[in-house]
Amino acid sequence: MIDFRYTVIAFLLILLISILYISLLEGRSKWGGDPYMYMHHAKNIVNHHPYSDTGFLFNKYNKLLSPSAYPPIYPLTLAPIYKWYGQNYIMMKFFNNLFFSISLLLIYFVFRNGISHLLSISIILMVGVSPLYYRYNSTIFSGFLFLLLVYINFIYINYVYQFNKFNISKAVNVFGCAFTVYLAYATRNIGIVFLPSLFIYELVKFKRIPWLSITITFLFLFFLFLQNQILQSTSDYHNLVTLNLEFFKSIYFNIFYYFINLSRFFENGISHKIEYITVLSISIPALYAFWKNVKNDISIFEPFLFLYLGCLILWPAQIGRRGLIPVIPLFLYYFFKGIEMLFSRNNKNNIGYAIIIIFFIITFTSYSSYHFKRIGASPENVSSGPFDLLATELFHYIKDKTNKNDIFVFRRPRVLSFFTDRQSMGFHKESNTAEKFWNFLNASGASYIIHDLKRGTNTEYQLILKYQKNLLLVFTNSDFSIYRIKSLV
Repeated sequence: MIDFRYTVIAFLLILLISILYISLLEGRSKWGGDPYMYMHHAKNIVNHHPYSDTGFLFNKYNKLLSPSAYPPIYPLTLAPIYKWYGQNYIMMKFFNNLFFSISLLLIYFVFRNGISHLLSISIILMVGVSPLYYRYNSTIFSGFLFLLLVYINFIYINYVYQFNKFNISKAVNVFGCAFTVYLAYATRNIGIVFLPSLFIYELVKFKRIPWLSITITFLFLFFLFLQNQILQSTSDYHNLVTLNLEFFKSIYFNIFYYFINLSRFFENGISHKIEYITVLSISIPALYAFWKNVKNDISIFEPFLFLYLGCLILWPAQIGRRGLIPVIPLFLYYFFKGIEMLFSRNNKNNIGYAIIIIFFIITFTSYSSYHFKRIGASPENVSSGPFDLLATELFHYIKDKTNKNDIFVFRRPRVLSFFTDRQSMGFHKESNTAEKFWNFLNASGASYIIHDLKRGTNTEYQLILKYQKNLLLVFTNSDFSIYRIKSLV
């Protein structure tokens, strides 16, 4: 039976977290390329310009930097904001936090059927005040929208599979379920794991041919076809995977990489060892609960979590903590469920509650240490972002003094393309000598190279010195120099 008192408590708690997050929003922005790529897509949608034509040129020699286009759903949510408010970063970040707040409420609704209401509220509290999630409260990125869509899918999938008979109502819900799966995929392509997850879930739980998941897959493909016809969007994600020795090395690296990033959920600002021990300790009951669910009563959570983490590990591009945003609540859910399973027998509930209380004390002590350390620290230096005077001078020169068809090579190509409407690409990742760098410029057909005087590599300096006869300095300030490539020989 649903106790609405807990729902009210959860709602009020989420409201407080939302007020905290929104009050800490910042209008500034850094050099990171993802926000500007999303905004460029949104600008293209508003201006009825080809969706994928952002000016950023995919570089096969630096494939892990970025694909040539991002999935369209998140830019579609930014498009109305861009149309009505322009480049209003506060408004865009506000909607990101709105997605996060709704996600917290859905997390409570999803988990309260598997663990106690109080523990479900504890999960949203831990996620809401976690340093890992707090870091993204002032970022323009698709992670919180994807988090929201993941938990909408969990609710919808559980609802659809409750129907035993196929009728009009179920047909409508299957159509809706396929659409929400498509929305997850079209927000972040890793959402594709919902399709094999549904197949496994239906096959194992109901021991039948998974006709429902097959139907959802065909409907999903229909929505994907419509997307490609309407937006003409392209993606280079498939180019990131190459089966060679480096690919298998990346798998080994990613296992430890994501373990370390998971431990940052318990970031304390003092010792990483404490974070590692915390993750290892709570993994024991979490794995126990996961295995028990698979063995006795599988849900959509288990295949999704397994396949999602598998994709992160197999994917050669490390996307960091943001990749773990949808699955950390599941990790906490399995921990609490494991504790309930292990200590609910033989009147050992008190031991289980004691472990949970100790876990809360450790977690929130860590959180407090981190946040107080942040409060006492000096403000982060963002003066070197794309809005400072020197960067603005750079962008104005490019817009006023260069041609539309010119190609620029720069360390931050997506930012440059957004602010200047010029074609831009990143450096050759393996250009560790001036000769290799020059050969790359020759092959790319670049018109200009921008040298970052503060963050430039030694190879850039070598290139400028060795090929100065082929490079003409046309602009410089204390941060940047632009060289026109006179001849490629």
